[in-house]
Amino acid sequence: MIKDNEKRHSQLLDKINHLTDEILVTKEEIIQLNKQLFKCKKNVTFFDNLSENSSKKYNYSSSSSIVSDSLYFDVSENFKDLLNDNTTFINENTFQKVNDTYYSDFTVIDEQLENYENVAAYDALKALYDESAENRNNVELLWRLCRACYQRGSEFPAKDSKLKEFMFEGKRYGEEAVKIDDTNINVLKWAAACTGQSTDFMGTKEKIETGHYFKNLLDKALSIDDTEYTLLHMRGRFCFSVASLSWIERKAASTFYATPPSSTYEDALTDFLKVEEVKKGEWLENLLYIGRCYYQMNDKSSSLKYLKMALECPNNKGEAEKNMLNEVQALMKKCSK
Repeated sequence: MIKDNEKRHSQLLDKINHLTDEILVTKEEIIQLNKQLFKCKKNVTFFDNLSENSSKKYNYSSSSSIVSDSLYFDVSENFKDLLNDNTTFINENTFQKVNDTYYSDFTVIDEQLENYENVAAYDALKALYDESAENRNNVELLWRLCRACYQRGSEFPAKDSKLKEFMFEGKRYGEEAVKIDDTNINVLKWAAACTGQSTDFMGTKEKIETGHYFKNLLDKALSIDDTEYTLLHMRGRFCFSVASLSWIERKAASTFYATPPSSTYEDALTDFLKVEEVKKGEWLENLLYIGRCYYQMNDKSSSLKYLKMALECPNNKGEAEKNMLNEVQALMKKCSK
């Protein structure tokens, strides 16, 4: 009897060990599926070995950069908890349950975008976009990918080819999102951001044509929320650029359109000052544009006031900020003459 019990015990142990091995194999297969699905290079965190800007964090005047959680979690740890709760079997639905937990609501990606973890956010969103036709028509994914392109492009100096590449890519995602839902303020906001920035790389005719589309995006967005400071800043930029058109450009605009765009430096200044009421000396670029407006209006003392504030602006150590500070100093010299 004892020998029979020992034999049964040994057989049970063998079965348990066999099941344990199968579970470990299944977990490893799921890790590999997860890697393929999201095009990971390693199985613990997302894109550990990115060749470009992987370890950089960028400080912007509108937000400070802080360390955020890695986009992807340790899959084996996730399944340890899952197996404790449900030890019967692991199937496709279980795998989907785990992925839905981390990806469907964009929580982690949103944190990365807010913290300017631009490379990780862009690559995660692009992997999702490329994965299915359904994803390519997901408006929530599209506007976030548009935003990621804008933030990635903003890491590069003006006229850089990478800046152009990301802004035009983002503009395309933004246009796709607008076609799906032109009442979503995030869609309108980030589509406008990439569209406006892309005009720096356009000729006069294309710039004017795009300008009308850009203005329509801003008008729709501000009709939803007329206090959103980034939209006000963009509208101010639009007004400033229209006010700065040369005689030749205005003539060209009148050729293309019966009613070409028109605006003044006063219009631009109104929007920039509304932004300053919210940001209170924290947005270098907005302060620079206030200084530019006052200079164009021949109010040099007011221009100097805001240019000095720009020099003291926090979070101004990035490459783009250094270029703006150079312009601030050059304009201050003009105001001092």
